[in-house]
Amino acid sequence: MSEKDIFQGVNIRNLKILTGKIKGTLMPYQSYSQSFRPSILHIPEPKYYPNHGNSFLSFQPSPVDDTGLKAYWKFDESSGKIINQSQSAIDMGATADLTVTGATFGAVGKIGDALDFDGINDECSADDSVVADWNWMHQNGATLTTVFWYAKDFPDTKAGDMLCTSFAFTAGLLTRFNPARTVNIFYGAGDFTTFTTGVIVPNDTNYHFYEMRYDDATGVMGVNFDDGTESTDAGNNLTNTTDAQRVLGLAFDTNASFFDGRMDETSMWDARLSDARLTILFGGGAGQEIY
Repeated sequence: MSEKDIFQGVNIRNLKILTGKIKGTLMPYQSYSQSFRPSILHIPEPKYYPNHGNSFLSFQPSPVDDTGLKAYWKFDESSGKIINQSQSAIDMGATADLTVTGATFGAVGKIGDALDFDGINDECSADDSVVADWNWMHQNGATLTTVFWYAKDFPDTKAGDMLCTSFAFTAGLLTRFNPARTVNIFYGAGDFTTFTTGVIVPNDTNYHFYEMRYDDATGVMGVNFDDGTESTDAGNNLTNTTDAQRVLGLAFDTNASFFDGRMDETSMWDARLSDARLTILFGGGAGQEIY
C-alpha cells in the first residue's frame, strides 16, 4: 500500500484532527476524492519537507518500542509547559506535562531544542494536583527506567540533582551527580539507601546519555552513561509513598543542589528496559527520537 493510498480522501490541512498527534501546519494541501478508510490508517510521527514544489509528507517508522513508556519530554517547546509526548498504551497524558520555573527554552539540544537550567533556582516539575498519577514508581513491585540526554555546565566542585521523585528525602528516588564525578542514587524505604555508582560522570560540557534502571523484584538498581557497562547495586526496595515530587533539575532536600546545564530527550518507563532497547535509544551516540 502506498502513502497516497493511505491518504485517499484526506484533507492534509485537517490531518491533525484525525490523529491528535501530528504537529504543525501542513500546507499547501491536496484533497483526494476517493473515500477515506480509517481502519487502515496507522500513522507514525511525520517528517515534513516544505520546499519541494508540492508539499509532501514522508513517514519513517520509529525503531523504538514504546511499550511501558509513561512519559516522554522532547523539550522543543518555546514557551508554556513541557508536554508529555508519550503515545503508548499506558502513557500518563497531560498529568505528566511539566511546568517550567526559571529555566530557559530553546537551548541547543541533542535533538532539536533543550531546556537550560541555571544551577541557581531553575526547575521543571509536574503539578501537585496530579500527584496520585505518579505513584506507580513508588510502589512495591515497581519497575522503572529513566533515560535522558544532558550537558552539564557546572564545574566538578558543584553537585547537581537531576531527578527527584519524592518530596521527602526518605522515600522515592533521587539522582545526584557529585563533585567527585560519581553518581548517587538515593532510594528505598526508611533510611534511603545511597548507591554510589562505579561509573564516572563524564568531565566535559558535551551531551551524554544517562540510563538508570530499577527492578523492585530483585532490588537491583543499575546506572550507566553512553550505553556503557552498567554499575549495579542490590538489596533495597522503593518505599510505598504518595508524596511524589516529580522534579527535573532540582531535588527537594536540605542542600537543594540545583542542576546547571541542559536536559533533552527525557523518558520514564514502567519497565526495566533491556540492553537492546537502551542501545536503540542511544542511537550510536546521535540519539534516537521515540516518535
